[in-house]
Amino acid sequence: MGAGISGSAWGTTVNLPEQMRAPGARPQTGERLAAVSAVPSPRPSQTVFETEPMTGGLPGSEHACRARLIALGVSFEAMPEIDGEGACGIPYPVKVTSLGDDVGLQPAGVMNCATAEAAARLVADAAQPAASRNFGEKIEQVRHASAYVCRLRASGEKLSEHARGNALDISAFVLSDGHIVEVRKHEAADEAERLFQRAVRNAACGPFKTVLGPGTDPDHATHFHLDLAERRSGSTYCR
Repeated sequence: MGAGISGSAWGTTVNLPEQMRAPGARPQTGERLAAVSAVPSPRPSQTVFETEPMTGGLPGSEHACRARLIALGVSFEAMPEIDGEGACGIPYPVKVTSLGDDVGLQPAGVMNCATAEAAARLVADAAQPAASRNFGEKIEQVRHASAYVCRLRASGEKLSEHARGNALDISAFVLSDGHIVEVRKHEAADEAERLFQRAVRNAACGPFKTVLGPGTDPDHATHFHLDLAERRSGSTYCR
């Protein structure tokens, strides 16, 4: 199991430590990695071949993603592959304890690297400026309600993106003065909270492919659901 890693400056060549290597035998450079994801019966299994070079036991894109996490100041720990029931699982999971320098993630969340990167960029590029603008404070902690969990969507019809480590549910932001900004419907008098929440929600749409929250439906009244579900033509679903 790897060790937690903190960030470095942009533009610096980053060598990931040995303990971040994924466990078990992996194909060497030039070999083809068959990543098989089982799909619940009666649909057949789907096999996707990845041809990119392996670096330190990781595909090149995964290695590059983790280097970007380090540059963003994200603290994370490499984990063994999660092979859950049915199509649940994450080939290269990370356990994230912060989404940037001095911005803790509570509790620690298990997800794929792309989700961790999108969340860290949302905090740095949108949430922190919005907190400064509306409260005159910095975000010191992000609280979440769910990261990886093997389950169906609330409708019960399809597998949730959480089951692939492809989603994060953010429930609150804790500011440097101790103020907790909960994700919920705010009253008209709570102008700073409303403006902050709107700014974060609007900025999330695009980097994340699905953005749901208060007003979408009762299931999302107290958190932002953010995921990277792929859609045709790269479209987004933000409500």
